[in-house]
Amino acid sequence: TPLAIDLSDGPVVLSGTTEDMMGKTLATDASSDSGCGGEGGPDVVYQITLEERSLINAVVTAPYYARLYVRAADCAEGDVVYCGANELQTTPLDPGTYFLFVDSDASSQKGNFTLAVSLTPAVLPENDTCDGAMPLIFSPGGVATHSSSTLYSLDQYQSWCETGVSGPDVVYSFTAGTGQSISITVQSDEFEPVLALYKSECGTSEPFTCSDDGSLIVPNQAGDNYFLVVDGDDEKDWGAYD
Repeated sequence: TPLAIDLSDGPVVLSGTTEDMMGKTLATDASSDSGCGGEGGPDVVYQITLEERSLINAVVTAPYYARLYVRAADCAEGDVVYCGANELQTTPLDPGTYFLFVDSDASSQKGNFTLAVSLTPAVLPENDTCDGAMPLIFSPGGVATHSSSTLYSLDQYQSWCETGVSGPDVVYSFTAGTGQSISITVQSDEFEPVLALYKSECGTSEPFTCSDDGSLIVPNQAGDNYFLVVDGDDEKDWGAYD
């Protein structure tokens, strides 16, 4: 019996409890997740419906250490898509129904709390996939520049240069002639760019080459169509870049 939260008009702040001060409202330990905690503590659950791709933001103020986690589609058995302690901001979630749990790690960690919940729209970049790769336009001197952001893009591609869990990425396309050298530099103050360069086909196999420091050089190549993936090394390694 989750309590529905209507976020259509903006952020919501509400009061809740897993046991009130008089001990008259008692929540059971009905849910938990081994990766997120909540084993042993009483819990309550809220239902959130996303009409558009968004991030769910939640903050609990309580006199105990709260555990928060979000399940998708099914309250009892749905996949846990994100978790946090006292507060969380999920990665982008597709439209659908989600369940937000307020929980704790022990039976003694219970009581009244204040819950603040809001949504952040997460619009996909146009060049989020290989199918929507953005063509790079070169000057007569052979230089192409572009400024954009990987914010809220999907994690679609991964190269051997990534040491983490892989992050959000966007894709560019260009053609290089026989004998031409390729030099690529991506700079960002918000994340460490990881680059992957695919040859002939985009994202269907291992990249032709990659780099974890934001720069790539391919000297005197044989000429082909190339696809450049600008990536991150963690789930929220995203942001503006040049």
